[in-house]
Amino acid sequence: MSDSPTSIFLNFEDTKLFISNPSFHNFVIIFILLVISLVFARRKATGFMDITQGNELKGLAMLMVVTGHLWVHVSQDRASLILGGTAVSLFLLLSGYGLTLSVENKPLTLKGFIFRRLSRVMIPYWIITGIILLLDYLILNKTYSLQGITTTLAGINIDRTIRDLDYVRWFITLLLIEYIVFFVANRFLPRFEAILSIFLFNVLLMLLKHFDFFLLGSFHNIIAFPLGCLLAYYIKDVSRFVFEKGNHTKLIILFISCLILVWLLLSFFGEDKNFLIKMTRIGLTNLQPLLSCVLAILLVGGVGRLGYVSGFLSFTGIIALEIYLVHGPLLIKYNPVIGLFPPGYIVISFLIFLVLLFALSYGLNVLFKPFLTPQKIHAKNSDSKIFLK
Repeated sequence: MSDSPTSIFLNFEDTKLFISNPSFHNFVIIFILLVISLVFARRKATGFMDITQGNELKGLAMLMVVTGHLWVHVSQDRASLILGGTAVSLFLLLSGYGLTLSVENKPLTLKGFIFRRLSRVMIPYWIITGIILLLDYLILNKTYSLQGITTTLAGINIDRTIRDLDYVRWFITLLLIEYIVFFVANRFLPRFEAILSIFLFNVLLMLLKHFDFFLLGSFHNIIAFPLGCLLAYYIKDVSRFVFEKGNHTKLIILFISCLILVWLLLSFFGEDKNFLIKMTRIGLTNLQPLLSCVLAILLVGGVGRLGYVSGFLSFTGIIALEIYLVHGPLLIKYNPVIGLFPPGYIVISFLIFLVLLFALSYGLNVLFKPFLTPQKIHAKNSDSKIFLK
């Protein structure tokens, strides 16, 4: 193991941790997090895809991201059932959903749109970027070019050195692109035409990615945002179809069956170089996360329909942005916990790490709260039926 200059921290950028049977340990971690989510369930009335269920979904996605990065960036061998990519698509889908609902209830102005994005996304992003730059210098003796610092503060994270500042920085760039396209489309077009134009723009991004002109995210990440916009447009019809017509259980079984079928097909196709098989494999690989997103929405919606909410997932969702921005450096570059235990105790050390991560993220969330608009604070603390991003 390669220690950082400050001995209490471990840096897993170059030398990874050898963990025997990673898939088993990953399963145990997921099972424990599931049990915690159920233990902290409480009675509360919610509406399908309202702000409460939105926070639960963001919390679920955040847990998948952090757990996935454990096996991608810390462990020498990857575990099976890594759902970090699925989680990012769920985040983007929720962003498109929340933004589309928000413009339905208030006029879309440039000043208001920019201020809300600055207050909730960019100001935390700038502050945490400054903290990471300082810690990289103090702990890792690492510095960055002025150009790199300037571009990352502007939200432009194309260069790999800057993208790996916290290992999730590319997401901010993709999100800002979606914000800009969303504003322009909804400012000058009727609602459905705006959604259609957002779809077409993201299809263009997918084509550019296919030809290596656009390097951010996967195909399913790119298409997730417009899918969220479309879901918001038809949310009343979707809710009626899922619950009022009694299709909820059938849909859960259907999507589970589809996921199993996709997994079997991917195992069958293997690494064949045939063009059609290769394209089919790419399609199935990107279909799988989107099916998982829908399944997560149905499961959380079903539990909400029974009158229950997971306080643990809701809390995680409220501080999801802070967790997202700080977990990479803390987990990968200057980890104060995992090195204190033998690799065989990775479940214990990772759970202790999560406690530390949650405490730090909650503190940052409290610090950032004064930057929120009064309307945003009200939305976060109310039982509004609208999920605002």
